[in-house]
Amino acid sequence: MINLIELRNYRDWTICESIDKRCKEGFPIISYKFAHGCSYGLISDFGCGSWALSSCIGGRGQYNDVGSIIIDHTNVNADFLRAHSAFIAEQDFPELELHSNINTPRDYISSAIDLGGFNYTLNDIKMTFHLTDNRFDRPLNEASGEIWNISVAIHYALEKDIFCFPWLNALDFSRYQAMVELGIIDFLKRKDKIILIPTSQKRLAKKYCDSIIQVGCI
Repeated sequence: MINLIELRNYRDWTICESIDKRCKEGFPIISYKFAHGCSYGLISDFGCGSWALSSCIGGRGQYNDVGSIIIDHTNVNADFLRAHSAFIAEQDFPELELHSNINTPRDYISSAIDLGGFNYTLNDIKMTFHLTDNRFDRPLNEASGEIWNISVAIHYALEKDIFCFPWLNALDFSRYQAMVELGIIDFLKRKDKIILIPTSQKRLAKKYCDSIIQVGCI
């Protein structure tokens, strides 16, 4: 478990990608502490830093010669961060030798449970993350909008600690809001996960996240 992430005079940039968006962005020097069991709204317009901040905390930084990321009082590198981070709504799970055009959410979650050594059953995960029968036994690349819940479920079974969402516009934020209302986000927080939500929706982030951070652009 990760207790605390500290950014100390940290600056970076990266290529950010999701199912329907792509941009190159960075952020100016920032110092901040992220505690376990909390959700954070990272506020900026698209292409203006918040998505890069989430991605770089997850280990996808490209530059990383300014400042440092410290986890539980230890300097860490990108490899460590990637090993502990979940990128939500993506279909790539490097730890699992599966193929999204063939394997189903059932396959992915079963493999993740086996790899993670969890005491949870497949049905426990399915119920906790509100996965539907309609998508559960179809190829992962046919998950459509349910990929959000499915990817959270797979990463949880893989015992990830940092949950990095893609940049959310107003429509995307409704998906996160649904996770809150279903109890999924509270469940993750009770399990001491750190949740990062890059978005332009400051008003909604204030309501649905524990803290918000205004991110600058470079």
